[in-house]
Amino acid sequence: MKVGDKFVKDGEVVEVVAIVSSLGVEIVWYAKSRGEVEHCLTKDDFLKQYKPYAPVYEYRYAFINREDNYVHIDENFYLNEYDFFMVFKKGVVECLRLDFTKRERVQ
Repeated sequence: MKVGDKFVKDGEVVEVVAIVSSLGVEIVWYAKSRGEVEHCLTKDDFLKQYKPYAPVYEYRYAFINREDNYVHIDENFYLNEYDFFMVFKKGVVECLRLDFTKRERVQ
């Protein structure tokens, strides 16, 4: 763990602002938004409550359907092309990942 690392608990992302050692106990100062220190916990308690934040990018896909030869944009989000094709097992002639719909979510 280092200053600047992000962690998540119940969908809320926090950032480590400082790590201080006092009487042999490491204290973690963390904030919900930049520049604002909100709380502090011992490092052990912090790691029990918070998990490392891992951004996951999800994508939408445009595809041409074999039945009508029109371009469709699927409203659902997928982690990769394989997941998209698992939903549309047949009937898709060609697909294109739409990067501009990329978004982050917490795991």
